[in-house]
Amino acid sequence: MSFISWIKNTFETKRSKAEREVKERKTREREKALEMIEQGIRAWNNWREENPDIKPNLSGIDLSSKNLNGINLSNALLVQTNFSLSELKRANLKNADLTEANLKSANLTDADLRGIKLDTLLIGPKLDSANFTGANLSGTDLKRLHFGYVSFNNANLSGANLSEARFWETSLTNANLSNADFTYADFRKADLTKANLIGAKNLTVELLSEAKCLYGAHLDSNLEEPMKRVHPHLFR
Repeated sequence: MSFISWIKNTFETKRSKAEREVKERKTREREKALEMIEQGIRAWNNWREENPDIKPNLSGIDLSSKNLNGINLSNALLVQTNFSLSELKRANLKNADLTEANLKSANLTDADLRGIKLDTLLIGPKLDSANFTGANLSGTDLKRLHFGYVSFNNANLSGANLSEARFWETSLTNANLSNADFTYADFRKADLTKANLIGAKNLTVELLSEAKCLYGAHLDSNLEEPMKRVHPHLFR
């Protein structure tokens, strides 16, 4: 064997060993996460606090109809996890990967959802009737998501990317939508009562005309004046 071949084989062996060790570590962490979630919220949160560098993998498991109030799921891998009908009030989901997760009718009141990853073009029942009241989604990428009958009352969506998002019959009462991007958004029958839309990007009279209510909403003057002139009924 030539010296160059020996070097190459040694490198490949070390790389394979490193990859195997990473895979084994992730498997152990997955098994530990599944074990801890069964022990309740207090035990889970204590474990997370003691192991801040672990990004727990709870992908694909059924957590529907459970009381998960106050749980720390920050940075967690939650791909295809079922949270339907679950209580997630005050939960920490910051930077969690919720790709293909089921949040139908989940209660996320006052949850921290900054930086979460959701499906692009998430259509259908997975977000229907979810409750994001008071949730923090500031700066989050929610492009092309479809929200049907969802509550964002008192939620913080400031600076969020909401381009091409659909807010069909969604309640955004008193929501902070300042500086959010609404390129081609759809507000069909959305309730924007007292919502803060100051500094919103690519928001137009045409888009807002689809809303159900704009009573008490805060708009930039270039939108407020024509909206009140052309669609005064929306402000009553």
